[in-house]
Amino acid sequence: MEKAFLKMKKSSKSRDGYVRAEVATSLAHQIRAIRMQRNWSQAELASHLNTTQGTVSRLEDPSYGRL
Repeated sequence: MEKAFLKMKKSSKSRDGYVRAEVATSLAHQIRAIRMQRNWSQAELASHLNTTQGTVSRLEDPSYGRL
């Protein structure tokens, strides 16, 4: 773990990759949290977004990687 942080300290490419991954993970969790606060199913959120339930599922999956 420490080696990874040292690498990020020296390499802007590594830092950028780390930040990109953290933002994607955070967004996925935020989308799910807001949907749950509103007591909406994925299908209900999809309806509000004019998309499909499958798309919402992918948006909420931090490991999907292609927002």
